[in-house]
Amino acid sequence: MMPKNTAYVLLRITMGINIFCHGFVRIPKLTSFRDWMVNTFVDSMLPSWTVYSWGTILPFIEFIIGLFLIIGFKTYETTIAGASMIAILIFGSCLTEN
Repeated sequence: MMPKNTAYVLLRITMGINIFCHGFVRIPKLTSFRDWMVNTFVDSMLPSWTVYSWGTILPFIEFIIGLFLIIGFKTYETTIAGASMIAILIFGSCLTEN
């Protein structure tokens, strides 16, 4: 394996583990995670139903994207999905002024 390919694989797996673990630990405590998100965004311009919905599906999205990155399944598409998810998270964080 070429050094560039090795770096790419290690980055993909590292990012995959990070995203996967976020989803993995949140799924069992989905209700408390979702409630925390709704409470965090209570003073933002986002309607609570959007935060509630996003808080419900986010852990599953994280789990799937992370798993796909770890195993290298559809890496190009999964990377785009992961970057889109992170962009949404950054946007939300900006709305709470964090």
